[in-house]
Amino acid sequence: MRRLLPALTAREERLISKKFLFDNRYVLYSKIRPYLRKVALPDFTGLCSADVYPVRPVEQRATREFLFSLLISEAFLAYTASLPSRASIPKLNRKELAAYSFCLPPIELQKRYTRILQAHANKTKTFNDAAFQAGQLFDSLVQRAFKGEL
Repeated sequence: MRRLLPALTAREERLISKKFLFDNRYVLYSKIRPYLRKVALPDFTGLCSADVYPVRPVEQRATREFLFSLLISEAFLAYTASLPSRASIPKLNRKELAAYSFCLPPIELQKRYTRILQAHANKTKTFNDAAFQAGQLFDSLVQRAFKGEL
């Protein structure tokens, strides 16, 4: 089970570097080592480091889920690999990210795709919750067995 620990707010920490606010309308894309395909769909509001681009799709033109899938696609990976390397650590700058061109399916098709992904995510969550509960029950049974309670 993943858990976020308490933290200070950006204001409390007096952060001044280039950090970006995001919420559940954004896709988070890590610009360092694009070949690792570090992309996330946050379901909360937060502050990300300067190494992550929060990308917000234009409403009624693109969905977050379509954008997420685009950023982890083979086509986008091939694009990033074709860019000139500037350092020992590959990075994708904002200009390169914005320069990527692709075919945008109609919004209704994207919304249908989003519903399919969300249904899959819900089933995955249900399965993971059930697996966690099964693990907890097993651990409980093992403890009882060792105590001679069974």
